[in-house]
Amino acid sequence: MLNNEAVNIREDDKDEKFVIRLPTGMRGRVRGAAKANHRSMNSEIISRIEATLRHEQEIARLTAVIDVLLKGGTPTSNVIQLPEASQ
Repeated sequence: MLNNEAVNIREDDKDEKFVIRLPTGMRGRVRGAAKANHRSMNSEIISRIEATLRHEQEIARLTAVIDVLLKGGTPTSNVIQLPEASQ
């Protein structure tokens, strides 16, 4: 059986599907976090991926500010404005 046969793909479904394998025990951890946050497991996973991507962008922005400060500038001078994360 091919991987894509394991997923029920509907023509009218606009969401992308991606099958992953989780390490032993991770499914339970995700389930527990989802329950604590009153979300489905899917919503919990999506929320955490989005947060990680936002954090990476914020780290890049702060790194640019630090570089300017180390060169004697001010946080508002010569800082390249990074685009906001797409929602």
